[in-house]
Amino acid sequence: MSDDVHQQLIRKIKRSKLYALQLDESTDITHKALLLIYIRYVDWDEKEIKEEFLNCLELKKHTTGAEIFSALSDCFLSTDLKMSDCISIFTDGTANMTEYFPSNQDPRDGFLWILDPFSANSSTNTLSTNEEDMLADLSSDVTLKNLKNNSSLDKFWIEVHSEYEVLSEKALGVLFPFPSTYLCESGFSAVTATKTKYRKRLNVTPTLRLSLTNLTPDIDNICSHIQAQPFH
Repeated sequence: MSDDVHQQLIRKIKRSKLYALQLDESTDITHKALLLIYIRYVDWDEKEIKEEFLNCLELKKHTTGAEIFSALSDCFLSTDLKMSDCISIFTDGTANMTEYFPSNQDPRDGFLWILDPFSANSSTNTLSTNEEDMLADLSSDVTLKNLKNNSSLDKFWIEVHSEYEVLSEKALGVLFPFPSTYLCESGFSAVTATKTKYRKRLNVTPTLRLSLTNLTPDIDNICSHIQAQPFH
């Protein structure tokens, strides 16, 4: 079931194209360094930004930025995810990785049009002339204004994606960063509860996937891959 949930998540991330990561590093009961990875992506089926546990990686001797980046690279390579699609990374207590994920300025600077596209001041925007024209067209749509007034910010920009793809993806890129490290903190609480002195050799990743996910295992799909055993 853990593998099924993981494959569902990977498919959703690939469809999302853009994603943000939250990382945190700690040690387990055996003093091994673990890296918890959470991911934020657009679930186009439900038209929402979702947060999910992605993986728990065991690091080697040194928890440096270089080692963490190497572990992430191997993890993403094994699932065929593109690290170039990562638009934000949020860490707390994890080795500095800014040389791998540039963050020279606040991505929200000049993006007030995202908060209210119907009263944005073009002089403070960071939009191209073509994008300004798109925004002017969007802001004149009464139906979309009603949608904005009755939707969350992320849901609004997801809803307009089919008609205003460029603006939608630019807006979502700013809305993607994680607001806190709560998910990783709760994840390590689950690690502590799962990997005890009586189960210190346990690979916790499958258990964490099932205990921390919001996805539901596809039982029909799982059963279809299990070979029936004939009766004798």
